[in-house]
Amino acid sequence: MIIEEAKFFASIGRQRGSEAKTEHVAYLVLDLCRLCLLVREQRTKVRDNGRYLVLVFNRPPGQYLPFSTRSSQQESRDWLRMLLSPGIQQIEIDLKSETKTFHRVIGQDFIDSVSELKLALKVVTSAFAPIQEMEKDLYWGYLIRVVDFQITSGKDVLKYVDTSTEFWKEEQDLLQKRIARRFLRQSG
Repeated sequence: MIIEEAKFFASIGRQRGSEAKTEHVAYLVLDLCRLCLLVREQRTKVRDNGRYLVLVFNRPPGQYLPFSTRSSQQESRDWLRMLLSPGIQQIEIDLKSETKTFHRVIGQDFIDSVSELKLALKVVTSAFAPIQEMEKDLYWGYLIRVVDFQITSGKDVLKYVDTSTEFWKEEQDLLQKRIARRFLRQSG
């Protein structure tokens, strides 16, 4: 089964107030979390699911997604640069260290409810971009496959390895559901 989330960023040039916003980054992380938490695995040795995120922009991605926090231009979101870089990437997102705006989108109560909240991903990214920038009708696109992930929510740690030959256990299934319920209750 192939599961995908898709986002099309195309408001720049069409309406005011469309600059790079932390909210866009937070919604992107919500999509990644949904891919990890809402796709159910069969209790077999075979991993049947493909988790894909498709992103398309009508301007360079940096015009929609801030690669650093506004409060400190030195606090870089390296994980975001890596996510959009072609090839195999290992990224880690520490949701607790993000900004208040980011927390508001994710759900501040959820962020506050756990001592640690991290998302570690192994992704494979394919990308396309214009060869030459022109006036309009240009697109930047990314097909991102989540291969492996680990979600740490307080003391709960859910780990998924796409190439595993071990059975997906009932305990893993219950843990996935528990983290998903906690997460979705807050993020809507």
